[in-house]
Amino acid sequence: MRRRVATFLLLAGVGFAVVDLWRRAPRDVQVQFRWGESRHGLRTAEIRYLREGAEVRRVTFRYPGGAPYQQPHATRLSRGDHVVHLRLDTTSGPRELRLPFRVAGEDEITLRVPW
Repeated sequence: MRRRVATFLLLAGVGFAVVDLWRRAPRDVQVQFRWGESRHGLRTAEIRYLREGAEVRRVTFRYPGGAPYQQPHATRLSRGDHVVHLRLDTTSGPRELRLPFRVAGEDEITLRVPW
């Protein structure tokens, strides 16, 4: 009986560890940045993805003639809460924004940028 209980506890512990590693593992996601109607004045967008305060990804988009309405970005992020820090260079001056979002089971995340 003790051997069965010990085996069960060992398998349960291994199972929990595997599930935890699976949740933390980065996965492919498509992040869509919706610049909106003010996109014509956007020249550069520096995007930093933060998880628990630490930078996990960074990308910069340059738009010499103004940005498209929506900018896709394929990246790898782990499940859970993130913050995207945006540094925007616009014709009316620089702006910085922080947008929180969550990566769950979806493959595409849309972030509307309020500027």
